[in-house]
Amino acid sequence: MKNFKTIVFILILILVGVLLTSLIINRELVNNEVIPEISQEDAEMYELKIFEAPSTRVPIEDPKDTLKDIEVVTQSELVQSSDYQANISPMDVYQFETSNFEGLVSVETSPGYYSLVESPENLVLLPEKGMIWGVYDPNQEYSGYGSIDMEQIYVNWLELPGLTYSKVSEVLNQNRVPFVSVEPYPWEGHEFNPVWIAKGAYDPHIVGHCSSLNIPDQKILVRFAHEMDLSEQHGIFPWIGQNSDDMVLAFQHFATLCREVAPNVEVVWSPAGHTNLHQYWPGDQYVDLIALTSLSNQLINGRETAEGAFEDLFGGRYALVSGYEKPVIIAEFGAAGTTEYVQTYLSEAFNSFNNYPLLEGVILFNILQTDDAWGEGVNPDFRVSPDVYPPGR
Repeated sequence: MKNFKTIVFILILILVGVLLTSLIINRELVNNEVIPEISQEDAEMYELKIFEAPSTRVPIEDPKDTLKDIEVVTQSELVQSSDYQANISPMDVYQFETSNFEGLVSVETSPGYYSLVESPENLVLLPEKGMIWGVYDPNQEYSGYGSIDMEQIYVNWLELPGLTYSKVSEVLNQNRVPFVSVEPYPWEGHEFNPVWIAKGAYDPHIVGHCSSLNIPDQKILVRFAHEMDLSEQHGIFPWIGQNSDDMVLAFQHFATLCREVAPNVEVVWSPAGHTNLHQYWPGDQYVDLIALTSLSNQLINGRETAEGAFEDLFGGRYALVSGYEKPVIIAEFGAAGTTEYVQTYLSEAFNSFNNYPLLEGVILFNILQTDDAWGEGVNPDFRVSPDVYPPGR
């Protein structure tokens, strides 16, 4: 009986491999565009990443029966492994060991998609009243602080979806709702093309990472291709400066498929807040929340004082999106400059949040930024002490 199950499992993997290969190779796209042929070596590497998705589409009736003998590994063990992203067994990272989510279950959350974790006994909820306070905190300076409601993580969708699941679990373990920013980087050796996304070429990446968010009944916010309205000279992301019609199609496709894979997610549309943002609006049915950027950098704006700076920066951006009548979150919030400048900016911002009826949450961008996003050699420090943020907690 065991040998029979092994044979069936191998046949299923072969079938899935054939279907996925047919999906990504030689796909005809709109505008008469064709995805370049992928070498056999690249295809094998790509398929490996596909199969490493936790809870990706499983074409069997009961994934628990098939996956029950899978070795459960921790993130640290995986990262330390010499096989990491190379020769690791395709099924090894379907589940990470966490304190809240242990054991494999088969829950069909939507047709053809399964969650391989149980719904947590205690769901992490956002406050029903008052401001939602969040943080992007890659250096874990806010770790253990109970005053934070939501935490942002960034995900390059070319990376292992299993690591996304691990990051999300870590956020939930701190009793915070995950705010996941999915960054759609192109395959190595290829230019970014939103049409490819819209026509399904990157579906395995969407399925893999959104499956990592498929935790039944647990709210998770997912932001896709943020700040797409920036011009090329103001951004470091390949999806910036693209044709707006194509980006709309890409966003619509991502939102549709991610919701199908993970019915528990809420989709966030996140322009920077420039006047051209309306060109990128994907439509009411594809957006649950709107997120904006509000980072004030004294090194760039040259202001001597921060008085009025938050209203000048955020007020106009809020006005541009308020007509969509969606809840608004500031996905990247902070100020960099002199101590006086930062203190004034934060104080005025905290005191004015109630002036924006649709504004429901703020995420502190708690980082020393060194990626030249503001220009070569400009390294703004947006970090704030937990004694200052959130205010009054």
